[in-house]
Amino acid sequence: STGAMLEDQGHKFTQAADGAAPLAALEPEPAGYDLIVSDYAMPVLSGADVVEKARELHPELPGIIITGYAEAQSISRRPKGVLVLTKPFTPDQLGEAIAYVSPAPRKAAAAV
Repeated sequence: STGAMLEDQGHKFTQAADGAAPLAALEPEPAGYDLIVSDYAMPVLSGADVVEKARELHPELPGIIITGYAEAQSISRRPKGVLVLTKPFTPDQLGEAIAYVSPAPRKAAAAV
């Protein structure tokens, strides 16, 4: 449903089933993505790990971690500047989160 929200807001996105897939997509073209939106509880790597490793390829990449299991304050080990968005959330809340972490116009988002 997050992908549908991104699409409705005019974003292009790549959807991934686990934490390793977005890194594989970023590796050949790190500048091709300008935002990571990841669930915190992911197979293989957590959302925090995904953003951390993605920033090794693209250091300024903004990130949003989505969670339904943990409060934002409890995800203490997350990369700097990463916003935590708690489920359930509305399309407006997602849009506000994107604007907050990266007010520049969006090219493409990676939703995992």
